[in-house]
Amino acid sequence: MNDFLSLIYDYYIHPRIEEKHLSSLSACIQGLSDAQAKLCVQAAEQYAACAFLLGVRAGAGLERSLQASPE
Repeated sequence: MNDFLSLIYDYYIHPRIEEKHLSSLSACIQGLSDAQAKLCVQAAEQYAACAFLLGVRAGAGLERSLQASPE
């Protein structure tokens, strides 16, 4: 992840994950070795950041689509 995505993850995405889904992630990580757990957390960070960007892009595209469509 680049610096921007790391910043977004640390201050926006991760707190939301902790609020709602931390128990699910913790349950998945429990039976893994330390190296596997680290890789799992890194993968979750990457997927969460990509999902966030997808949502931003979809919202921006929807806005442009709504502005361009005649009423």
